Amino acid sequence: LARALCCARQYEEATELLAELLGEGDVPGDVTQLFIRALHSRGDVAEAIRVAQGHVATHPDDHLVAGMLSLLHIDNDDLASARDWAEKALAGAPDNLDALLALGTSQLAAEDDEGADKTFDAALAVSGTNGRVWLGKALTKLLRLDLPGARGDFEQAVLYMPGHIGPWHGLAW
Repeated sequence: LARALCCARQYEEATELLAELLGEGDVPGDVTQLFIRALHSRGDVAEAIRVAQGHVATHPDDHLVAGMLSLLHIDNDDLASARDWAEKALAGAPDNLDALLALGTSQLAAEDDEGADKTFDAALAVSGTNGRVWLGKALTKLLRLDLPGARGDFEQAVLYMPGHIGPWHGLAW
């Protein structure tokens, strides 16, 4: 039911159900990951970070949650922590989309357009329909003043994230 609620974007109800399952022995192994995603999706970044940090403290080889934690830190404006967690996640799972997004975003913030471009290309290879990846590619091109290229990538970002204001702002720029 919690999975279905997440698919229906009913994150508040999903997190209530998932919270009851945390720590139970006879549940799918990805309950914690689903709970963190639901918290993140409903905008409770601080709580998602708390849960993810608790999980990686006891499961240091969970590269999926480490990647999730890196992206959570991006959304919490903590670029240093985001980069650290992204590098940890990518060391064990080089195709971790969350970690690639976090690393690319931190590279972009540091104006490392070459590094960001390579990282976002790697993320596109993992998921060519991810709006955040296209937004990162667009911002990287904007940094380089490649306006026609940026416009095309902003259009892709809008296509895959029509409800998010960021790609629309970028396209307007």
